[in-house]
Amino acid sequence: MEPSRVTIKDLAKALNVSTSTVSRALRDHHEIKEETKQKVLALAKELDYQPNAVSLSLLNRKTFTIGVIVPKMGYHFFSAALEGIEAATLKAGYTVMVCQTNESYDREVQNIRNMAAGRVDGIIVSVSGETSDYEHFRQIKKKGIPLVFFDRECEDLESPTVVANNYDAACKAVEHLIARDCKKIAYLGGPEHLSLSQKRMAGYKDTLLKHNLPFKKEWVKYSDVSRDSAMKNTRELILLEDRPDAIFAMSDRLATSAMSVIKQYKLDIPEEIALIGFNNEPMADIVSPSLSTIAQPEFEIGKKAAELLLEAINNLAKSTECKKVVFETELIVRQSSKRKIF
Repeated sequence: MEPSRVTIKDLAKALNVSTSTVSRALRDHHEIKEETKQKVLALAKELDYQPNAVSLSLLNRKTFTIGVIVPKMGYHFFSAALEGIEAATLKAGYTVMVCQTNESYDREVQNIRNMAAGRVDGIIVSVSGETSDYEHFRQIKKKGIPLVFFDRECEDLESPTVVANNYDAACKAVEHLIARDCKKIAYLGGPEHLSLSQKRMAGYKDTLLKHNLPFKKEWVKYSDVSRDSAMKNTRELILLEDRPDAIFAMSDRLATSAMSVIKQYKLDIPEEIALIGFNNEPMADIVSPSLSTIAQPEFEIGKKAAELLLEAINNLAKSTECKKVVFETELIVRQSSKRKIF
C-alpha cells in the first residue's frame, strides 16, 4: 500500500493554523507574515509535501502543461531551442509536451487538435515546411489558447514571435563570399513560402545588387529541405553553362548535401565553388572541408519563446500579443569559403 500523501490539512494541523493560511503561504501571498511563510515552507520541505496537480488544475483552471510543435527533433536547432524552452518552463512549474510534424501540414493540424483537446495552457510552434494555410492556428487563438511562434513565423497572425535576423544573416553570408572574390553566387533555399526562406532570399538578392553583381533566377533553387531535393538542385546549378562559383544554402543540411554533389563532379571547394550554410550544426566542423555557416542563439530563442508564452498565460503583459523578438546572428568562417584572393 502506498504511504499516505501529505496534504495542506496535515501541514495546517501540525502548525496550528488554518488551511487557507498554509495555502497562501505556499503561494507566497503578501498577506501572510514572513515568519509564518518560513515555518510553512520548512515543514513542507521536511515532510516532502507535494502539491496535488489535479487540485491545482481545478483551482487555477490550468493544466501546467505547454505544447511545443517542431518540424523535426533531429534538427540541431530545435533540440537546442527545446533546452531553452524547458529552462524557462520548468522553472515556472510547467511540463513540456513535444510533438514533431516531420514537415507535414496534416500532422501539424493533428498535433494542434490533440494539444487543444488535452487542454494545454499554451503552445509554442515552428511551422512545418508544407504549411501555407494557417486556419488551425486561428482556431486555437479563437479558443483563447496562447500561441507563440519561433524560428519559422506566421506573419498572417498577430501572435508573439521569436526569430533570428534572417535578412541580416543572409547579407553577412553573401558579403563574405563577395569578399572572397566570388562573383556568381547561387542561393539554395528551403520551401519558398516560408518567411525565413523569403527573408534570407531578400538579403541574398539585395547584397548582390548592392555590389552590382548579377542576380539570375536560374541561380535560385528552392528545396523541400530533403537531402534528395537539395542534391537535385545542386546538380542543376553545376550543369548550368554559366555555373555559379559559390552557393549560399538556407541550412547546413542543404549545404552538406550540396557539398557531396560538388565532390561527385570533382570540383574543388572552395576554389571552384565556395559554400556557406546556416545553423552551425555540429556536423559543420566535422565535414571535409569544414563548413562556413551562420550561427544563431538557439537556446536563447527557445527560452525567449517560452517566456513570452508564460507572459501570455499569466496575463502579465498585454503588449505580448504582437511582440516580435529578433536575435542577431554570427558568421562562422571555415574552409568551405576560404578562397584564395588574387
